[in-house]
Amino acid sequence: MGEAETLTCHTTNRDGYWEYKIDLKICADCSTRHLCTHSKDCAKTVQRSVPGIQPGED
Repeated sequence: MGEAETLTCHTTNRDGYWEYKIDLKICADCSTRHLCTHSKDCAKTVQRSVPGIQPGED
């Protein structure tokens, strides 16, 4: 059961992107995980630029 879960904003990384992640426990037992992610830690992560900020700018 992970396919209907919502990713939540976890942090802003040093490159200026918001990182959205899902709880590892949810992805680990999901029967359709192979359609969503191939990560070794079984977690879906999405990066999105912060509005008004160009990634990589100081």
